[in-house]
Amino acid sequence: MNNIPIKIIRKWIDSEKSNRLIQQIINNINWDQPVATVYGKKFLVPRLTSFLATKGLTYNYSGVEHVGEGWPSWFVPLLIDVQKYCDVDFNGCLLNLYRNGEDCMGWHADNEKILDASKSIASLSLGIKRDFHLKNIMSLEKHSFSLEDGDLLIMQKDCQTNWIHSIPKRRKVKDARINLTFRKYL
Repeated sequence: MNNIPIKIIRKWIDSEKSNRLIQQIINNINWDQPVATVYGKKFLVPRLTSFLATKGLTYNYSGVEHVGEGWPSWFVPLLIDVQKYCDVDFNGCLLNLYRNGEDCMGWHADNEKILDASKSIASLSLGIKRDFHLKNIMSLEKHSFSLEDGDLLIMQKDCQTNWIHSIPKRRKVKDARINLTFRKYL
């Protein structure tokens, strides 16, 4: 992975901490399945989402608006741990719930103008293992990684400029995965 601008820290949190965090998320997060607009067409996003962020922070993508209401106290210790590990003052976290292998994320880069392109993005996986695909937009070089419960994926700043990524459908996957994507917004 020398030329790939990502780093995967396996079991960044152990299964016990992951299970506690999953329970806190289940008990405290209100999930939404927004309608996105892509190239003028509207469709239900193929996963559930929620947004945690500094109060008043607004994040828009594909016609979907998320507004930060402040950090819940139960989430702050995790936020601080991720910020310290990555040395980034993350001010927003998009949560995605992939209910099973039918839920997915298409090819994209996290390159919205509201994101601080000079900062890394951290993505924590909780629950069932899912594939993460990465493709270089110039050479079309592709890589596939399995992200397991407790793994932390760090996408370095150059990743969003030169690479796109996705979470493909996996029909044999019957269990849920929660992804927490920490970003620095302007």
